[in-house]
Parts: sequence; C-alpha cells; structure tokens
Amino acid sequence: MTRKGVPAEAVNGMAAALEKALARDDVKARLLKLGLYPGYQGPEEFAAQIKKDQGSFKAVLTKLGAIKAK
Repeated sequence: MTRKGVPAEAVNGMAAALEKALARDDVKARLLKLGLYPGYQGPEEFAAQIKKDQGSFKAVLTKLGAIKAK
C-alpha cells in the first residue's frame, strides 16, 4: 500500500519485489509461523479488493448504526 500519486513505475517495482519475496520458502515459513498466510495480489487486484472490502465494512457499520448512511 502506498499513498496516492506514487508513480506507477515505483508501484510496479515494489510489487515485483514483494512478489519475489513472497515466493521464497523462508519468507513463507516465517510468515506462517507468525500466523500470516502469504499471498500475492498485483496492484490492480489489491486496489479492487480494498474497494470491495470498504463497501462490505461500510454496509456492516451502517447496519450496526456505527455510521450514518448517505
């Protein structure tokens, strides 16, 4: 995750490095030991997942009365 406006070249470079790191067995093992499940999503997939999750959480929070519907 980065702030808005980071150049695509930088985002893609970080994404490639992350994908490479998550493919390593030692990194996978360490993450699993910490209770994390390693997986990779590219920048576009990750952005889509965040938008989907925001919508889901907004619906739940609205239903619970934690936020007001607009």
